[in-house]
Amino acid sequence: LIFDASSPGRVLARLDLKGVYACDDILNAPGTWYAVNTGLPYLDIRDLEARPSQPGTFWAALGSTTRLGGVFYSTDGGRNWQQVGATSLQVADIQSLVVAPSNPSRLYLATRDTWIAPNMHYGGVFRSDDSGQTWQRLLTDTYPQPVAVDPQDSNIVYVGVKGDPFRDLCAGRGI
Repeated sequence: LIFDASSPGRVLARLDLKGVYACDDILNAPGTWYAVNTGLPYLDIRDLEARPSQPGTFWAALGSTTRLGGVFYSTDGGRNWQQVGATSLQVADIQSLVVAPSNPSRLYLATRDTWIAPNMHYGGVFRSDDSGQTWQRLLTDTYPQPVAVDPQDSNIVYVGVKGDPFRDLCAGRGI
């Protein structure tokens, strides 16, 4: 669940294979939820994040093991979505999306290796410094999952990978 800072009492939630849902008054009408999926090509939402410095602005990460995923952006409280970084990010099985608390234009994305015929889409950890418009791979790993960013320093990133945790102290540039 994510609170919408632009509208007190409004909450957004991601539901497995059902997309993004909103409730406009979680305190007085907690059972009143509705879909807010306009612009999303499918509903496998893997993560949902708010931009702390811009109330009403959200990112949704779509991921699948059968089709390409991507990062989508909304500036109207999640009512309408548009894809960002489509040309620089060709990934499928997205596991997590994180907004750096100290630098909200910096995003980190963890994806797994996925075969979608006729191509292999290699996973790893990706970073965007421009709110998702362009992406670069920082870490090549077949099985990254959780990502955490130091709240004071957006260059320090922690990643859960197969076998061991990983800590990047290389100014967010990977190894």
